[in-house]
Amino acid sequence: MFNATQKGLYFKSVKILLPMTWRQNSSYLRPRTESFNKVDAIVADPFLKYGDDPYTLQYRGCGEKGKYIHFTPNFMVNDKLISVFGPRGRVFVHEWAHLRWGVFDEYSNETPFYVSSNFQVEATR
Repeated sequence: MFNATQKGLYFKSVKILLPMTWRQNSSYLRPRTESFNKVDAIVADPFLKYGDDPYTLQYRGCGEKGKYIHFTPNFMVNDKLISVFGPRGRVFVHEWAHLRWGVFDEYSNETPFYVSSNFQVEATR
């Protein structure tokens, strides 16, 4: 994101919330205000519909923040998937635009049209 925006955007900090099922480690800090209900990105088992496809749950309109980004453990560690989806960093930035700014894909076989804010049918673009 830093390079893609000519050094305009970057993450100042990132917090990783580990599942309670993981073994305790003294180097892990206890969560303070973080919870799984408020995360921006999750790594979890795939849903049947998406398989290992990274996606952002968006149920609002264009320009509205999404709910979260979903990655699968296989996507995160299987280097063979890079040839399918592209570099992980690039995929993350793509999904971040969906999440943060409500950007929709400029292509869609599932929903080639949408209803705009003034109730006009528009082609996905």
